[in-house]
Amino acid sequence: MCFFNCAFVQRFLRICAGGKIINYKGCMPGILEEVLIAVEKRKPVYLLGGFGGITERICRYILTGKLPEELTQKWQINNCDEYSKLIKKYTDHSIFIDYSRIESVSMESLNNGLSEEENKRLFTTPFLEEIIYLISRGLRNLYPKAT
Repeated sequence: MCFFNCAFVQRFLRICAGGKIINYKGCMPGILEEVLIAVEKRKPVYLLGGFGGITERICRYILTGKLPEELTQKWQINNCDEYSKLIKKYTDHSIFIDYSRIESVSMESLNNGLSEEENKRLFTTPFLEEIIYLISRGLRNLYPKAT
């Protein structure tokens, strides 16, 4: 789920945790799509991988450079009941689903004001106080005049 559904957050940054891996409604898991769009638009992205789901898979990819199967279209086709029908529908309307965009996601592309070590901690912690501290730290680093 992407947190903080308010105008500021929606316009300026993304905070993501959990997220469906299968049986979602779009052309790819929603959080994956949100992260890809935010990275392409150079918006700050905070990934809370300690809660599992597709967010944890994205964090794992960033940390290891190895693409988890769940972040591939092939895996989605083999594990989501209606996905093949969806692909056909998109293809019939000349819409291309590009899972290779995940390759643009890296520690640097998160653009969130956190160091590599701080991001690694954010990727794994289940503790709300630590999450709030790290996100606040990143925002202060990005927008020092706002504090």
